Amino acid sequence: MKKKFMLLLLSIAIVQLVALSITSLAAVSVPKEVTFYEFGESTCPHCTALLNLFANNFPNNTVFCDIATSQSCLNRFSNWLGFSSFPGSVPQTFVIYNKTYILGIVIGEVDNATFWANIALSQPNEARFPVYAGDQLWGYVNGSVVAQQYIINTFLYPSANNTNTSTITQPSTNQTQSGGGMSYKSFITSLASLAITDAVNICVISIYTLLLASIATRSSKRRAALSGLLFTLGVFSGYMILGLGLLKLIAALGGLPTLIIRYLLAVYGVILIVSSVYSYVKSKTCKTCKEEGILGKLFSAGKWIEKSPPLHYLFGLAISIALIPCSAGPYLVFLVMLSSITGIAKMLYLLVYVLIFVAPLLIFLEVVVLTMKAVPESKVKLFRSIIVPLAGILLIIVSLGLF
Repeated sequence: MKKKFMLLLLSIAIVQLVALSITSLAAVSVPKEVTFYEFGESTCPHCTALLNLFANNFPNNTVFCDIATSQSCLNRFSNWLGFSSFPGSVPQTFVIYNKTYILGIVIGEVDNATFWANIALSQPNEARFPVYAGDQLWGYVNGSVVAQQYIINTFLYPSANNTNTSTITQPSTNQTQSGGGMSYKSFITSLASLAITDAVNICVISIYTLLLASIATRSSKRRAALSGLLFTLGVFSGYMILGLGLLKLIAALGGLPTLIIRYLLAVYGVILIVSSVYSYVKSKTCKTCKEEGILGKLFSAGKWIEKSPPLHYLFGLAISIALIPCSAGPYLVFLVMLSSITGIAKMLYLLVYVLIFVAPLLIFLEVVVLTMKAVPESKVKLFRSIIVPLAGILLIIVSLGLF
């Protein structure tokens, strides 16, 4: 038994040594002539995350051009965008060979060392080079050796005196993920502010609570609870589908630079404050929710109350789309921010936003089912009049980089 145990330990040690050897070989497997030249921002978590990957796997092959702190880098990146008509997203990485050939250009963060190694080990092409959006091939740019050298010498290495870059061997790892070039704290603050503003939706809540109260009094609490859950699931599904579709549209348009996103947050923050003051003064409600609306007439006529609970899922799905005029603003602003994030983080952030959006529906479900009464619209309006301006102030603070 002891002998078998010793053999097991020896086997584990050998496996660890082999794995360590493979990792070491992988780290030095890229030819020294290859350079990963990254345009990025030191305040952008995706840029620093990519630098961490380069430092861990290709420590001697990385150059970082910080457009946030270097005027030279900012000018050259701006000139490159004007020359190429590429989207102004960062990180934007050139994989070059011997400062002569472009092996590929990658827009966005890709946290896969094998992906980068494959580009670095590819053969230089004297006629064209590939462009990737994330890890997906976007297409090819036709360019002779002379054209590739022109790009490298003009936008990456214009001259020894004008190149303000630094080789990254141990980049800072204290940055955390976010979107739009903002810190994690700023992004989460913006997400929460926009989602809460969106969630306190008089249109949806008024119809929803009246629906639940009607079902509870005409049928049973159990059926009201089931209908409420299915209605909420319908709203959740509709908002997720809408979000995914709009994200694809934003990506097709090329996204927005960090500075524009911050301006967008500031402007929308001001809009929230002004609109909440205006609504308070005028005591104006959302007309889409009144009975003269198509959905209002259908509901007041009792068309949906007596139907089976599964139909309330379709009702919730329809509500989430039909009442967009009441709440499209915060969702669109958030999706523009979210468009700069790649991978599973994008889906997780979208999921968190939509969960916050439907959270009040679950809360009101419990209230209505227990009390058998609809939540008064006046209370919803009062809560919204407090939350919305606070959210606007937070968005302005975030846009100014003070949080």
